[in-house]
Amino acid sequence: MLGYPSTSSFLSTESLLQIAECQENIHFHFVSTVSVLGDLPEDVDEDVFAEDIFDWGQQHGNMYVERKFSAERLVHQRIAKGVG
Repeated sequence: MLGYPSTSSFLSTESLLQIAECQENIHFHFVSTVSVLGDLPEDVDEDVFAEDIFDWGQQHGNMYVERKFSAERLVHQRIAKGVG
């Protein structure tokens, strides 16, 4: 995938993150969907999902899930920069 897909869910997430960056005392809460995990490799315990295994190079079965993944990746990037 090259860049981020221009979709309403991605653009909405990006807009909300921009608001959170510009305001003091804003806490950004994001609810994930397990589908962003894609197909787990055989050596990963399927009963455990943690943020540290969010982006492991997984493939997604459809564009909708790929777009949700892109929006969530954006959230992870912004959190790493201190937004939250």
